[in-house]
Amino acid sequence: WVWRVLRGEEVLTMAGLNIIDRMAGHATLILGVLIALSGGVMVSMGMTLQKKAHMVKPKKKSSVFVTPLWWIGSASLGIGELLNFVAFAFAPASLLTPLGGWSVAIAGLLAIK
Repeated sequence: WVWRVLRGEEVLTMAGLNIIDRMAGHATLILGVLIALSGGVMVSMGMTLQKKAHMVKPKKKSSVFVTPLWWIGSASLGIGELLNFVAFAFAPASLLTPLGGWSVAIAGLLAIK
């Protein structure tokens, strides 16, 4: 019996609720929040890097789209938005949507000169 429990064939229950599923549920919520917070930081960094790329005065007349700083900012922004999208697979929108304010706060901190 113990061996079947350890292999996951039988799961201990308490009050009709699956203990392992409950722990896994909390773990996925925490994972979703951490992914969303990481995505918010990446989005903020990307916006800040793009802003700094626009503020740099080029020595010769060229487009901002050829500067490496702008491309790094765009990549960071894209990766951050992808992380935000992936976070919705682990946590509900009612929990993740208010975390959008996190990226605004981080962007404000990163924009300070």
